[in-house]
Order: sequence, then structure tokens, then C-alpha cells
Amino acid sequence: MPCASSNELLERNLGFLKKHSSSVSFQNTVSAKPGKASLEVKTSEGCPPVFYCRTEQSQALLHSSKAPEKEAQRQVSAWEEENKNVNWENLVTVLGFGGMYHITELLRRIKPGGTLLVIDRMPDLFKASLSFCDLEILEKIGANIIFIVSESFETIKREFRHYLKRKTRLDISLFIHPGIYRTFTEDYNELIAIVKTEVRTEAIDRGTKIHLADEWMQHSIYNLPFILRSPLINELKNSFSKNTALIAAAGPSLNSSLPWIKKICGKCVIIAVGTALKPLLEAEIYPDFVLSLECDILAMKQFKGMEKGKIFLLAPPIVFPELLDIYSGQFFTFSISVPDAFDKWLKELNAAPDTLNAGGTVSLTAIDSAVYMGFSKIILTGLDLSFLDDGTTHASKSMYHGQRSDKETLISVDGNYNRKVLTSTQFSTYISMLGSYLEDVLKNRDIVFYNATDGGAVISNTRVISPLEMLSLDFSALPGNKTEYIKGKYDKALMPDEKKVIEFIDLTIKQLDEFKQTAEAAETACSIMFSSEENTKHSGRLNDELKKLDLKIKEENSASPLLNSTLRTLVADLRSDETVSAQDKNRRFYSHLKGAAEWLKGILEISLKCYKNKTQFKINTGRI
Repeated sequence: MPCASSNELLERNLGFLKKHSSSVSFQNTVSAKPGKASLEVKTSEGCPPVFYCRTEQSQALLHSSKAPEKEAQRQVSAWEEENKNVNWENLVTVLGFGGMYHITELLRRIKPGGTLLVIDRMPDLFKASLSFCDLEILEKIGANIIFIVSESFETIKREFRHYLKRKTRLDISLFIHPGIYRTFTEDYNELIAIVKTEVRTEAIDRGTKIHLADEWMQHSIYNLPFILRSPLINELKNSFSKNTALIAAAGPSLNSSLPWIKKICGKCVIIAVGTALKPLLEAEIYPDFVLSLECDILAMKQFKGMEKGKIFLLAPPIVFPELLDIYSGQFFTFSISVPDAFDKWLKELNAAPDTLNAGGTVSLTAIDSAVYMGFSKIILTGLDLSFLDDGTTHASKSMYHGQRSDKETLISVDGNYNRKVLTSTQFSTYISMLGSYLEDVLKNRDIVFYNATDGGAVISNTRVISPLEMLSLDFSALPGNKTEYIKGKYDKALMPDEKKVIEFIDLTIKQLDEFKQTAEAAETACSIMFSSEENTKHSGRLNDELKKLDLKIKEENSASPLLNSTLRTLVADLRSDETVSAQDKNRRFYSHLKGAAEWLKGILEISLKCYKNKTQFKINTGRI
């Protein structure tokens, strides 16, 4: 319950806040300055404080002046009734701190393991309230409370995303404080949109990972012979400090940028995304790197008929195996943390590459590769993230040449030259992702990002210039011949010891075989136990045996990370399906575990054979 004001209380509350918020949110609160509104609190002996918000135009009461606790109970109960699936054991997000009455009531209902996440957009008002509210009464054994406090929507978005990713389940509940919402409707509408968008984006991301997990793992293992005989991107870290990189994407504005890119290509390092490769080569511009994240065979159209020439490929292990075959001898690998289990497994060989950021558009990863290599100026070209007025989506000669979007399905966003430009809902998300990413980079790096374009959507944290203006930029001298310099890094890289690699993969194969046998025995025991009521009643010995087998399955070894990765889809399915009995779930788990171990063992055996013979598995033919 809120109490009377005191400086001692404020200091105590700040101590509590420091333990229950990020350093950014804590500092935002401590250093908060008066804003467009102020908090007024009326106190009287024996009565709870009454919180008002005053603006230049009006004064608004944030809750009932007579019985704020009872009002909070009614509001939360009504909200719970309206949202019948509130999971009090997971994440409940509340917008607006107000007078804390609703916070207390919500936390009272949070169950052990649950988290109450409070987001407040007004650091000055939040700080003022801490002289009247005792945060320490929010300490609850088994539950957690976290505060996000910031004027910046981008900061709130990043922090919310961070906490969201830590939750196993995404049945997130959202409570909006009515008084705060009435007072700052526009601000809190944007907060509501941010929360809903982040939950939706995370759900899509998790769905993608679950859907593609097995394919990513399969490609990664098939690509092992090249990965273990190619340098990591680590060899290129900070290798181009003070130099300029040009990122070539395949938006429509790339067409008008090509003549000017050709004039400066000897002064900078060009990193092309896969879709921009053909347009560049058609214009006789030869990038130094091409970056691809694609695991789909359709992405090979980007490279069909193209000679690798002196171009080096940057790619994670998950890419379609034929691509690494094309760029044999000219390939640096990096991680994007999927599948993360594969990275963990590679670490035991000291062969895990550094990680680049990935999110939405491949251009973000291309930009991050330039940041990683230490460039001080990064020019973005063809990064429109919007379409032409006739719906044209990509540059000429790209794999999407001539493709148009139905304008009825498009939305408007701010343009660099036109007030509004057309884009898709998906691209609008990419615009936001890129803006957040660039803001984070600029906090820690002294880099200038130029957006060289004659169109496109606004990307925050970039300087917009025309393609022609690229010619007048100041280019620092490159470290000698670009190709020779990169090739030198490639040739000097140390590769994992072949004998250790073979021994380690052999050990993993052996452990997978043991997992298979254990899972098979557990599946059999489980089937016998639940085959009849009589067997279930007298299953003491079988139950003991099953416990021993479970303990053996839980033992960590070299094969565990790979195997755990293949179980994600099953676990997600079993968690969501409440119609399946516990007995059937157990049987399905053991059956899947057995099959996964056998599958991994088989593809590792193929990959090991290729590694020993210095060949590459051809996934499109199924033959070595």
C-alpha cells in the first residue's frame, strides 16, 4: 500500500529498483528531469495517498480518490474475467505505474514462477511517485517484478524484447492502467502496439526456428567438411579499421546507384547480399564479399550461372550445401546462433565462429559483418525497404526482376524524398529492426552510416545522400590489394587438427548410438507399463528401470547439444497439446528421441566420411 512521502523512502525505493530493473531503466529514473506533466499527491492521516497528474491543460485523477485499493481489485478482476486465459505463472505486463494500487493487486495474484513486468513511459512521474509508494511490499517469494522505465520507445522495445526472449512460453497478458491511459492515450497506444508487435515477432521467430530446426541442423552437419576446412569470420575482425564498406542490397534504387558504385568500387570494400549479386555482376561490378543466410534451395537462383571469380562468401553453417561447394576455397563462416546447439558442439573443437546479428532482412547481417570488420564508414545502397509507385519490389536483373506487389496490400511509411512510400507490413518491421540495431551500434562505435539512395523508406540513424554524392566522400587508403589482403587472411588461418576432429565426431556418433539404445529400452518399458491396468498397478520394477534410463538420458555428453536441438519441435508440440495423456506423451518422447539419435548418427557418419575423403555431400542428389 502507498504511504506518506519521505526522502528516506525514495532512497530505499531506488535501492529496490536497482535490483529489479536494468541499469538503463534505473539511470533513467535517477536522472529524470521534469517533463510535460507533473505528479501531485494529496495525503491525509489514515487515508491512502491520492495521485493526480497535472498538465498545462488539465489535472487528471489517476484512480479513485476514496477507495483506490478496492477500485484496483475491481479493475483487475474485470480484466481477468475479460481475459480468461491469463497465465499468472508466466509474464504479466502492465503499462503505467500510476499510484501502484493496481501493481499491488496484480502481484498478489502472480503465482510462483510468474513475473510482473511494469513499463512506464514517464521517468519523472515514476520517480516522483517513489516518494509515496513503498516498493519493498512488492517483494514476493517465488515471483518476480521487473521495471522498464524510459521516454524512448526504442529503449522500451529492446528491454521488453530481452525479457520476452527469456520466457519459455508466449502466453503473455497485458494490463493497461486506466488512469494513465486516459491521461496519455497517444503515448500508451504506441506502447500497446510495441508490446503486441514484439510478442508477434517473437512468436514468428520461434515458429520459424521450430519449423526449420531439423533442416538447419541437417545442413550444418552436411556442411561440416567445408566448415572445418575453412576460416572463421574471426580472421576478419577489425581488419578494415578506418576504411569504407559499401553494402549492396537489391531494392529498386540499386539500379540508379550502379554507375556511381562502379566509379568508387576500387576505393571501398563491397559486401553484397545474395539478391544483389547478379545486378552488380551485370554492371561489371565485382563485390569482394557476398553474404547469404538462405537454407532454401530456391535461393540458389541468386547464384545460378554466376562464377565465383575473386568473390569470398560469408555464410553461416545452415546455408544450402551446394552454395559452399560453389565457393570452395573462398568461404568464411560465421554464426547466427541457429542452431545454437551446433555452435555449442563446435566449441568443443575450438571451431565455433563469432556471431553476427540476424533479424528480418539479410541486409542487417551484411551491415553487421562490416561493423565486425571494423569499417568506420558504411554506405548502404539499394536498401529501400519499400517499393516503387507501380509496386516494383526489386532491382533489375535480380532473381525478383519485374516482380510487383499488389498495391492494395501495401502500407505507407515515411520516405527519404517523398513524404510517404509504399511498403509491406513485413518490410515495415525490418525498418524498425534496422533503426534499433543502428542505434545500438552507434552507442559503442564511431561509425558513419550513409544511405545512398534516390528513394526508399527512412531508416533512422543514417545520413541520406544521393548516389552521386558517394563520389565526394572521403575514402581512406585500403590495406593494399583487396583480394590479396583477404586471401592472405584466408591462407594464414589455422584449421582444427584433423585427427582430433575425427576422434571427436567418432565419439559423438558412439554416444548417439547409446542414446538410441537407451531411448528404445525406455520406449519398450513405457509401452509395457501402460499396456493394461494390471501392468500399471504392478509396474514397480519397470518404473525403477525407467527412472534409471531417464537418468542416463539426462547425462550430458558431446552428443547432448545436437540431440537436444532436435527435440524442440516435439517439446513445443507436447506442451501445447492438452488432449494427449501423460503416458502417450512419454511414449512419443522416447520414440522421437530414438529416431532423432538414429537420424543424427546417420548424417554425422556421412559427413565424417566426406571429411576424411575431402569431398562434399550433394544434398540435391543424395549421393557422395
